[in-house]
Amino acid sequence: MGFAAVRCLSAMCIAVAGALAVAATALVCRLSEVDATSTGATNSNRQPKVWRGKCQWLATLCGLMVCGGLAALNRTMREYTEDFLTEPLALLEMQVLIGLVTLLFAHGVRTPGGQLAGDWRWWMMLVATGVLMGKLILTRSIFVVWLPPLAVLFFCSAYGRWWQRIWVAACPIIVCAVVCGPWWVRNVWVLNEFMPLGTQGPITLLGGYSDEALAVDGGWQFAAEKRLRAELAGTPAMRQAANDTLREVVLAHEAGRRLRTWVWRHAGDIPGMMVSRVVTHWNPYRGRTLVWKVLILIGVVGLIARVNRPQVAGIAWWWLGLPVISTLVAAALYTTGGRFLVPLYGLLYSLAGLGVYWSVFGVLQRMVSSKRRFAGDIAP
Repeated sequence: MGFAAVRCLSAMCIAVAGALAVAATALVCRLSEVDATSTGATNSNRQPKVWRGKCQWLATLCGLMVCGGLAALNRTMREYTEDFLTEPLALLEMQVLIGLVTLLFAHGVRTPGGQLAGDWRWWMMLVATGVLMGKLILTRSIFVVWLPPLAVLFFCSAYGRWWQRIWVAACPIIVCAVVCGPWWVRNVWVLNEFMPLGTQGPITLLGGYSDEALAVDGGWQFAAEKRLRAELAGTPAMRQAANDTLREVVLAHEAGRRLRTWVWRHAGDIPGMMVSRVVTHWNPYRGRTLVWKVLILIGVVGLIARVNRPQVAGIAWWWLGLPVISTLVAAALYTTGGRFLVPLYGLLYSLAGLGVYWSVFGVLQRMVSSKRRFAGDIAP
């Protein structure tokens, strides 16, 4: 029953995350439709607006079907329902965060000039965003290194004067620290060391910065940690440690020392490792996955082309910035296949859906324009 409960929970997390991705895609399509139809027709000529609305309705339907299909048919995510890993939960939490941020900037614009919304609901959504960021860190501690770039994203995507944008960026980070604070204090108390994030950081990072990792282009390898544990097993420091927790502290200190030494000696190899990690982070590049990535690129281009629209600009910052942050984190730390990208799968489904939406809408617009020009040429 325990195994079944965990698998059902993982399946529900994946399913709900996929549904939220479809909803976020529909919202962005709607925002694009509002921006387009508000400037795409005049009162004296209603026909272009009618045809444009029909084209956008059909394009939106195609985009949502592709987004939902990717969420339902992704083989990698189906495999996670059989593993006892935190990726499905992180996927759901990240998708809820993306949905909140999308709502935040979809309804947080008061005027086209970009005034910061003062509505209390907007600030409550900021607080909820901070709670979700803290929950992500408690689910997978690696998200703690996302906090500085996330603060930069909030600052760049917010509207208003510079001090207002600083408040917008600081609010979620403060709330996140409050959520994680009790656990961090507990770690310092238990370890009797200033290690709020625990001992696993330097120990795990050693697997990404070692001779074994260098041999496989920067992928994480357990051999370095295994060798370190074997070498320290009989040392006086390990024998004098009162319990397993204190022995982990000794191990973390030695791992940190070896990590710094290895980085200093192999500084010239690190750029090449980072490039290889980026390639691994986004693999594979064939078959259906290649089609998916092409659709994602089309969605990215479409968002970049619409950053001048007030309601889309903030969303574009986040929808494009989160994959960049994920890539930079993987390049700086290590890769384990494509696992670090899994929490962003919902966003990638949405970007692919937007790619289909804008592609279909562009084709339909050209067809309608050609038909109208042809009708005008033969009209008496």
